[in-house]
Amino acid sequence: MRYEEHHIAGRRNSNVTIRLCVECHRRITACQGAIGVPLSGTTEETQRTAAMILGLLIIAETIANAYARRIAERYGLAPDPRTGYRTPRVA
Repeated sequence: MRYEEHHIAGRRNSNVTIRLCVECHRRITACQGAIGVPLSGTTEETQRTAAMILGLLIIAETIANAYARRIAERYGLAPDPRTGYRTPRVA
């Protein structure tokens, strides 16, 4: 399996990285862009901090979903057709 370095807040916002497989790196980077993380960089410190927090939350959600899927599959539980293995979001 190939791994890449992922910049948690985006390459131009922070040097903090973690190692991810290529597929997870692509998926998480796409999520960052979809929710508005300024991947092209920003000079505003509050936006950089927000980018770091959002990046960490996306990673945590990705890990939680993976574990939920594995546990559900192991115990023969069926996913909710509306949300998959994720818990429904309350509006």
